[in-house]
Order: sequence, then structure tokens, then C-alpha cells
Amino acid sequence: MTAEAVAKLCDDGAASLVRDRGVILHVEDDEATRFVVRRVLESAGFHVRSAGTSAAAAALLDGADVAVLDMNLPDGTGIDLCTAIKNGPREQRVPVMILSATSVAPQDRARGLEMGADAYLTHPLEPMVLVATVRALVRAGRAERDRDLLVERLEEEVAVTRKLLAERDDLLRREQRARAQAEDEVKARRSADLRLEQTQQRLRSIYESPLIGILWARRNGIFEANDEFLRMVGYAREDLPLDWRKMTPEEYAQLDDRAIEQLETTGRAQPYEKEYVRRDGSLVPIEIGALSFG
Repeated sequence: MTAEAVAKLCDDGAASLVRDRGVILHVEDDEATRFVVRRVLESAGFHVRSAGTSAAAAALLDGADVAVLDMNLPDGTGIDLCTAIKNGPREQRVPVMILSATSVAPQDRARGLEMGADAYLTHPLEPMVLVATVRALVRAGRAERDRDLLVERLEEEVAVTRKLLAERDDLLRREQRARAQAEDEVKARRSADLRLEQTQQRLRSIYESPLIGILWARRNGIFEANDEFLRMVGYAREDLPLDWRKMTPEEYAQLDDRAIEQLETTGRAQPYEKEYVRRDGSLVPIEIGALSFG
């Protein structure tokens, strides 16, 4: 990169880009390029952590919103580091942009995206394109973290609901066995019902959220789903119940059977990736997990 190009990137970035917030990990072994990219991103309001190697980047990943990686690093490739980030601890899985110093063939760009990169840009590029892409990745990463928190809340509320349902059933049995103690038992049951209602209200707010598709199903089909799931698969509420096996391509049958076995054994199926056939015949990729209500 020439000195004139460096100056242009720095001056354009400082003059025209809007300030934003976010922590960006930039991994680049070339000092001049590292300086330019850092200055452009800091001019846009980002906090930038810089590293020259994959090993140095590992110590800076915690708390980052986006990782911007050079393709060729002294101790590996940007794709290798991208794969490590995507397969690493959940709290460190951030959106990744590969920023290559040289033009690449379409198949190389495609490979980078297929290996987990969320964006792939090459020098030279305009500062506003770099900043806009990073800003979009920050938004996407934060939205994904919000969705993950929502899923955690859903799991917590389901666990509380199951516990409260068990408590209420126990109280009902005790009431039948001991009519003489009915007054105390009825008060306890009403308290459990009230807490159950409050929990179900919280569960309903999650169920109605547009951030996650939720369905209720048995082995023979989907009998209830929220609006977001129906939108994902292209069906209307009047189409319920749906046969989820007919909606699933044959190559995912073994994964589904394994998830059902896990659900019946442990009460929970770990998330896995599959596809559903939408009503119009197209395929929609999804990540699906399951919880049992008993």
C-alpha cells in the first residue's frame, strides 16, 4: 500500500465517517495496513484491538464484537483463525470479516464464506465500505447474542414451569388424601397457580417474540407454532397441524431420530442444523433444539 493510499484512507475516514461504538479485533501482520485500518475504524468510533499473529489475537478475543482478519498471517491463515473462533467458546463466537490485502478468485472468497466468515473484502476499498460492513456485523453479532439470551430465558422459564406443574400436581394429590387439611392445601395450590400464571405470561411473551421460531410438536406432527416459525416455513396458522417429517429432507432423518432419542432420555435435545421444506418447495436452513414438558 503506497503512502498516498494510506493518507487517503486516513483522511477520508476521519472526515466522512459517522462515529459508532463497538470493540473490533483487527489481526494483520503488515504494520502499515494495521495502522491504516485501525485509524479508519477508530475515526468511526470503534475501539480497536490490534494483533499481528493468530496467537496474539487469541488473548484479545474476549469482549470483542467483530474480528477483522488478514488472509495471510505468520502463524496460519485468516480462514484457520476464523474456524477457531467459530468453534471456540460460545462467548467468543463473534462475526468475522476476512480483509485480504490481495485480490482473490471467486472460489477463494466462496471458500472463506463457507468456512464461517461473515464477510470477505479485499484491498483497496473505500473507508466507508469498511466501516459500514463492520457496523453491520456489530449489529448482527449483538442481535445474535440477544437471541441467545432469549433462548436462555426460555429454557429457564420452561424449567420453572415444569417444576411448578409438578408442585401443583403434588398439592392436588395431597388435597384429595387429606380433606381435613383442605384449607391450607387450597391456599398453597392457589399460590402455585398464581406463580404458574406469571411464569406462563413470561413464557407467552417469549413465544410471541419475532426473534425466534417456536413450535410445539409430538412424534406425529407440529400442532402449534408461533408466528415467526410459520413465517420461516411459509405456512399459515390454518395449515396446522403440520407433518414435520414430510417437511424434512431425507438426509436429516438420522439427525432427527437422534434428537428425539436424546429428548426422550434427558428431556432436552441439543441444537443442531437442518433444513425444512417450505410450503413453496424451497429449503430454509434452521438451527433447532428441543425441550420436553414431561
